[in-house]
Amino acid sequence: MENRKNVFLVYLILGIGIFLRFYRLGKLCFWCDEFLAIFLGEKPISLMVEYITFKDAHPPLFYLIVHFLLKGGNSEFYLRLFPAFFGILCIPLAYILGKELLNEKTGLIFSLIIALNPAHVLWAQILKSYTFFTFFLLVSFYFFLKIIKREKITYWVFLFLVNIILLYTHNFSFLVIVIQGIYLIFKKKLTKKWIFYYFFLLFAYFPWLLRIPSQLKFTLGVRRQIPLIFRYFYIFFYFFLGETVNPFNFYVICPAVIVFSTLIFKGMIELKELKREENFVVYLGLFLPLSLVPFPSTVPQNLLPYSVFWLFLISVGISEIKYQRIFLSIIIFIFSISNFFHFTGRVSQFHDVSKLVPYREIGKFMSIITEPEDIIFSTEKRQLLRNRTFSPFEWYYRGKATVIEAIPEKLKIEDIPEIVENHKRIWVFFDYNENPSWSEVLKKYFESNYKKVWSEKYLYNEKLLSRLKGKKEYTWFAEICVFEK
Repeated sequence: MENRKNVFLVYLILGIGIFLRFYRLGKLCFWCDEFLAIFLGEKPISLMVEYITFKDAHPPLFYLIVHFLLKGGNSEFYLRLFPAFFGILCIPLAYILGKELLNEKTGLIFSLIIALNPAHVLWAQILKSYTFFTFFLLVSFYFFLKIIKREKITYWVFLFLVNIILLYTHNFSFLVIVIQGIYLIFKKKLTKKWIFYYFFLLFAYFPWLLRIPSQLKFTLGVRRQIPLIFRYFYIFFYFFLGETVNPFNFYVICPAVIVFSTLIFKGMIELKELKREENFVVYLGLFLPLSLVPFPSTVPQNLLPYSVFWLFLISVGISEIKYQRIFLSIIIFIFSISNFFHFTGRVSQFHDVSKLVPYREIGKFMSIITEPEDIIFSTEKRQLLRNRTFSPFEWYYRGKATVIEAIPEKLKIEDIPEIVENHKRIWVFFDYNENPSWSEVLKKYFESNYKKVWSEKYLYNEKLLSRLKGKKEYTWFAEICVFEK
């Protein structure tokens, strides 16, 4: 009877996870990083690899997958099926791994936490590699633990293939290999078989390893504005609440801090008392990835796959705490708030409102209303792809008006009168996120020299980083203006 109940709960949790990952899957337009994936996916493979070697921070496997996915379609829903599918697979895998590491109750709680976790739900609906990375990370540790208990050739083969997939998916996946290697060294299990395994792994990864210095040079040029101490706090915030609850929403944050801190403390105590050999793997998974936080190019989603160790830890805490139903109910409620803000597109709660820019609606509207005699200036940066230009606005725009890339490197203010001379109306799409000062300069020029007949602003939001400086700043993300001579 107990077994039937657990099977029912597994299917119920899986059903909830499927619903959350498919609900409004194609509702939002593509985000800037999704456009980058599409841009690279549409390139010939050789040019794609060359581009990401010098201008990106990721290995080629995910972009190769997108390359072949694009042969079947390019809609938001279709392309996001890929991350949604692997996000769903993480749920039963969390159950299996939790059961393997501890017991069935922990496995059930772990799978529920993964199913509901706001960050995992969010990235299951975005065309990025994070759910793919998370899935194979879980698979890797599953087979690694299997080999520790019993060496079978099939386990070795699967572990090798999975770790190769990881290494060619995300550069931060090297930590999976490091965690497993440190465990073997400290537990004195680094046998000749493991040495041969690592040799073949290095051999298979070597072609991309040669390109890592070029990628490292690119990523070291990236700088983040958040002080290091806040970045550590934010990583934990992100792991448990995602990026769809305002960090200053104290009605949610305060109870969340109390609950998750309690469960982390309880989980640590329980892991220590269990004294299982596999627990050392968990400890390494908890703390080793945090060593990457100081790197300027590290963003929270890069470490999201490693959040599963912290989610497992709170699952252990819940399974062993006295008032487990109360704690679990509170966590479900907190997760539900964040997911609600995500699905309703609550601008005031999103950390990165660029995910909400209505490019599709803007493109559709302007496709209908613009005429061939009109001209459109866009302050977005464009890429050249197979003799055509590529940008978020142009992806959705189907009109026949001329589109000009209005960025400082390509447009001189004094040339505008000549450019617009033979055009009827002047449309300007201001992307204030890309280059706000330039957009303001351009806007003042048009307002001073032409008659504004219509305008529409999008996404009024707070600059959250300004709060750290003790002030509130708000800005519009984008604006469309129409001018006449």
